[in-house]
Amino acid sequence: MIVGGYRIDQIAAHLAGRCGDPPTTLLFNPFWSVANSIGSVWAARAHLGAAFALMNGDTLFDAAILQAARAEPAPGVTLVVEPLHEPGLDDMLVEADGERVIAVGKHLVGHQATDRSLGLILSGGGTAYADALRAVIGEDEGIHAYHHAVVRRVAEGAGVRALRIPAGARWQEIDRPEDIAQWQAS
Repeated sequence: MIVGGYRIDQIAAHLAGRCGDPPTTLLFNPFWSVANSIGSVWAARAHLGAAFALMNGDTLFDAAILQAARAEPAPGVTLVVEPLHEPGLDDMLVEADGERVIAVGKHLVGHQATDRSLGLILSGGGTAYADALRAVIGEDEGIHAYHHAVVRRVAEGAGVRALRIPAGARWQEIDRPEDIAQWQAS
């Protein structure tokens, strides 16, 4: 399933022109212009009880990263991370104690960042993620939260497993034209 909002007609046209598997459903997020990525997760909330992989549309990564994450299925919620050597300006930071996520956020006040999130979240199914989503989006300014606020909420309760990417695996968030050039050069 793909959740879209901005230029959804272009996304639909691209998907219609694809051949082969997997079959894909396009779900419209009517809140795309007023909410962060949490609005897209909310639009797909009816599907969150089953196993899923949630990833941002502006992030590229080697197929090996998703293959490694899928090869190590776990109950509950898993956040795919890479060890943090030097934080970037817009990184989603993670504090992990071994495989246990302690905190997630752009600014970890009172916490020590150990990793950065790739924006790839997996769930083995269950209600922990959906329950946390409902709680976060129901807060004041909840529609402006990032879906990592949901991961933080799950980490505070049921727990979240940190899964580090294989050494040498590439990924890149695409926010600016120079990010595309960086991906192509690597």
